[in-house]
Amino acid sequence: MSEILERLYGVAADPIPYLRSWKAVGRKIIGWVCTYVPEELVHAAGMLPARVFGDQTPLSLADHRLPPFMCTYVKEILESGLRGDYDFLDGIVFAYMCDPIKDLSDIWARNVRPMPRENVVVPVKMNTAATRDYFVGELERFRARVEAIAGAPITPAALRASIDVYNRHRAAFRRLYALRAERPEVVRVADIWAILRSSMVMPKEEHTALLEPLVDELAGVTRHDGKGRGPRLFVTGNLCDHPPLLGLIEECGGVVVSDDLCTGTRYFDGPGIDPDAPNPLASIADFYLNKPACAVKCNYQIADRGEFIAARARATGADGVIFLLVKFCSPQNFEYPLARDVLRREGIPHILLEYEWNERGSGQMQTRLSAFIETL
Repeated sequence: MSEILERLYGVAADPIPYLRSWKAVGRKIIGWVCTYVPEELVHAAGMLPARVFGDQTPLSLADHRLPPFMCTYVKEILESGLRGDYDFLDGIVFAYMCDPIKDLSDIWARNVRPMPRENVVVPVKMNTAATRDYFVGELERFRARVEAIAGAPITPAALRASIDVYNRHRAAFRRLYALRAERPEVVRVADIWAILRSSMVMPKEEHTALLEPLVDELAGVTRHDGKGRGPRLFVTGNLCDHPPLLGLIEECGGVVVSDDLCTGTRYFDGPGIDPDAPNPLASIADFYLNKPACAVKCNYQIADRGEFIAARARATGADGVIFLLVKFCSPQNFEYPLARDVLRREGIPHILLEYEWNERGSGQMQTRLSAFIETL
């Protein structure tokens, strides 16, 4: 393993010590939940935006405050907050997405250590002029709240500089994923997990300085161990933060060449933001409204999610699609039948796997995956 990958694995495996050390020198950290939170504004205010993770430990506190049918992802986040893992945060931001995330915002405010809490309301229908006007106004409001927490204004120059930083970081990720689709044998599932997870907590300047040479390094790697030669698979769903679960695909003989996950392409995919636009907030709004939407948003007809998944699978040369859905995620489960019908019509093999957020992969899942991959 390269020195760069080893460092990223270290941060990804346990981000809390990294964040605490960053905070120890007097800098502010704002936690965020959901990739629709506009990190650029937090960054422009001189603070570090860092994703709040659950850590897949047995639940002992959150179950007393949430119903049993709530998804375990939400429970894990609340568990981390109740346990005090994030007591160093200077604030936390939730994007209004699914109902459980909306509820989590209020439950967090009531039960976790008092801290500034903000909600960014991202419209559900994202492709109208009224939506854009509304969301630009929402970002103006959010900007004022971020400035209050930072104790300093966000200048236009600082905002444009942050846009440049994030554009460069996302471009590096697009290079990484292009390499993954072309030569998956040099970019393993666990590597992608470490790179992505670490990117969500590290300052983007620091992470980009590691990611760019890492992509160059991986591009020069030659492997002859037989890895990367099985059926090519495209993974879609809500999010997956478990290298053992994703690694199970490789253990069963498959090769993940790309994904459509919140902990994957939906974190960085989309058109670049124009830093020279007259209104940089409007450019940021355009990025979040026009990037590939998840199941709880709509910037096209809802049935087109299936068309999108099919097109991405074909573009990356995938032989099949895996739907990897967290149990009790209603938006994804409502979307699945429509997407499934499109894949059937297009002749693209697929399989649905439901799992708990803290699940590493069961014997039954391994059997089903092995059988699916064998058919390919």
